[in-house]
Amino acid sequence: MSDQAEKLPYPPHLYRAHTHGSLIPRFRDEYTGYFCDTFGSDTHIFMEAEEPGENPVAISVPGETCDTVEGLVGEVAHHLKKTQINSNRLQKGEELYFSNMVSLSGDLLWTTHNACQRGQMASEDQVAGLAIFQTSKIRESDVLIWRVSDLLKFFDSNPKFRSFQIDSLARTWAKNADEYLC
Repeated sequence: MSDQAEKLPYPPHLYRAHTHGSLIPRFRDEYTGYFCDTFGSDTHIFMEAEEPGENPVAISVPGETCDTVEGLVGEVAHHLKKTQINSNRLQKGEELYFSNMVSLSGDLLWTTHNACQRGQMASEDQVAGLAIFQTSKIRESDVLIWRVSDLLKFFDSNPKFRSFQIDSLARTWAKNADEYLC
């Protein structure tokens, strides 16, 4: 996939639309009184809510969470369908799915539109946010960034990877968003 990144470089900035308080209620810093809204993964936000105080950002390395490419395909498939999965689980009263991954977009216009939609749908105790990340700074911290279109090409290259788990709706969403994962 690094060959693909050389042919089509990653954008200098990546963007994230996020609804603070959607899976885990917002909480206030006990010293400042301000909300502790972050743009981390669901797992990181959960850890922050459970353990007050400063927490290092938990970034998953594929080998630590997925032993095989097939396992990574499953993780990506679940992450890309997280909204639909949790919507169904909420209706059934089941436990929500928390992803270790963070979605970013290379398209500011798309992300701004998404953030505005999230703001319109946010409940009274939620707030939509928009973050801008410098790709070079993410890389300096040794966090892996994957362009989803590159992942899909790789997954689709071998039938044993079982890429059919990632349905057409998730693929279209990722393409329209110019989605990246870390």
